[in-house]
Amino acid sequence: MSRFQLISNVPGTTVHVGWDNPLQTFFAHVQKAGRRATDEPQTVLWIGTEPSECLDVQDLQEHILPWAKLPPGTAAELERQRDKARGPTQLQAQMLNVVRLSQYRR
Repeated sequence: MSRFQLISNVPGTTVHVGWDNPLQTFFAHVQKAGRRATDEPQTVLWIGTEPSECLDVQDLQEHILPWAKLPPGTAAELERQRDKARGPTQLQAQMLNVVRLSQYRR
């Protein structure tokens, strides 16, 4: 898994993007700082929590556009990581199935 912090154009927000190999997806996580220093940050956007949810860097950019721009070098590195990905290990695939079954039973 990779994780890059981007420069946000919205004060008080943090933007992280990356490639999640077990889920085979790009992810983005945007958080807004609490009003007080002791407040927990609030998640504003969280994509890439499901297998193959976001497979295209341009799609990732569209999701984060209100908060940040994906630098060309970071976009190229994310694409490189996706292209060299081997998929989840056998154990990771088994764990994904366990999670899916537990969600199904709810």
